[in-house]
Amino acid sequence: GAVSGGAGAGGGEARAGVVESAKVVGDKLKRELYKNIKDLQEDYEKKRKKALAEHSKVLDDNIRRERDAVRLAEAEKQLVLPGLKKCEEAIDASVKVRTEAAEEVTQLEAKKKKLEAELAQLKGSVAAKMGVMQQEQQKITKETEEKEAMESKTAECDRKIAQSEQREKELREELQEMERELAPCPLVEDLTPQKRREEG
Repeated sequence: GAVSGGAGAGGGEARAGVVESAKVVGDKLKRELYKNIKDLQEDYEKKRKKALAEHSKVLDDNIRRERDAVRLAEAEKQLVLPGLKKCEEAIDASVKVRTEAAEEVTQLEAKKKKLEAELAQLKGSVAAKMGVMQQEQQKITKETEEKEAMESKTAECDRKIAQSEQREKELREELQEMERELAPCPLVEDLTPQKRREEG
């Protein structure tokens, strides 16, 4: 009974070992399966994103260009709007000025006719004054010529005066030099050795 009991116990352990082994193998296979599935999913995701990026790039570029075009057009519009308003205001202002100018033209035409009559009268006065101007210009020319001649004469006199003053200065210097050369002799007693020592 003990032997059979021992064998039965051994058989139970053997079965337990086989089950444990099978469980280890099963777990390993599952881990490999999950790993393979995960790798395949990651590979698929990479390839999917790459394919999507390649196929959507043209559309994305076009979308980006259109958005840029919209932004550019909006910016240009904002730049133009102040100018548009300014043009409209300038047109209104010019219309007002033109209307006022037309009224002034009517008034000025009447004034022009009156002034034309005055102009004819003034032309006669101008002609008379022009004759006076010519006569006075002739007098000015004559007097200017006489003035220039007198100025030339004055300059010549100034030159002669300067020359004479210079010669006088030179002669006075010569006179002083001569007076030094012909100065009176000192008294004899002033030339004694004792006197010279005292002076020295």
